[in-house]
Amino acid sequence: MSEWHEHEAKAECVDLRQRVRELESACDLIEKREEVYQDRIAELEAENDWKKLAWGIHERVVKKIEVRSEEDQRFLALALAGEVGELLNIIKKVWRGDFMLPWQEVVAEIADVRIYLHLLSKAIGIDEDAAAKRVLHGKLRDRWPNEYAAAREATDDE
Repeated sequence: MSEWHEHEAKAECVDLRQRVRELESACDLIEKREEVYQDRIAELEAENDWKKLAWGIHERVVKKIEVRSEEDQRFLALALAGEVGELLNIIKKVWRGDFMLPWQEVVAEIADVRIYLHLLSKAIGIDEDAAAKRVLHGKLRDRWPNEYAAAREATDDE
């Protein structure tokens, strides 16, 4: 190999080593960003921030009607019914054998149902979490009064 080729090869090696260092540095940065991103997702999930996000989107999207008005409540009720219908249509098609259960679609439709249920509850002024607890406690009390009373006493003592 001539001196010139050897010099060019060494220069190319130096350039390649520098590029490798730059790529490693970029990979480290991407990994750190991914960690931060995952941490933020966990924080948002812990805060149930999806509810705030959903309401913010609803406020931006609904322009022709007043948010929380009776018309908004009807709109949200119909949207909820539409999403439940889409979920049931998938289940119907699986039941009659058209295709296997498409989990991604089912998950998406259940999420849509939950989002619209939350939006409707908020538009009406209902705390759906508190309402669900009240209803469940009522059902437990009605169906198993002795066990329910004993369980309530045990939790009150703690």
